[in-house]
Amino acid sequence: MFDWFGVWFVRGLSRVLRAAPLGAALFLGRVVGAFLAVTHPRHPLAYANLKAAFGSRYGAKERREIVRKVFQNLAQNAVEMLRFPKMNKQYFEHYVEVEHRERYEDI
Repeated sequence: MFDWFGVWFVRGLSRVLRAAPLGAALFLGRVVGAFLAVTHPRHPLAYANLKAAFGSRYGAKERREIVRKVFQNLAQNAVEMLRFPKMNKQYFEHYVEVEHRERYEDI
């Protein structure tokens, strides 16, 4: 039962995000990501991992900012995945920039 609720919730969310302009959908992703950066149970782990990996290279404020940006990026990626059905050739030509295209065309 819960599985079906999850499926319908994600489908509905995908429809809402596809109907919204891209900027608004990505903004929503950033807001959700910023919220999760302080409420998600794993955010202390992300902070601790940064501290362990970089030591004193980054201060506490910088580590919190990095964790916030990582969560925002993940949420924006989720928004983009839910918008996949809307993407077509024109969408990619407008929003996607490929560097070193010749490397891919030679294959």
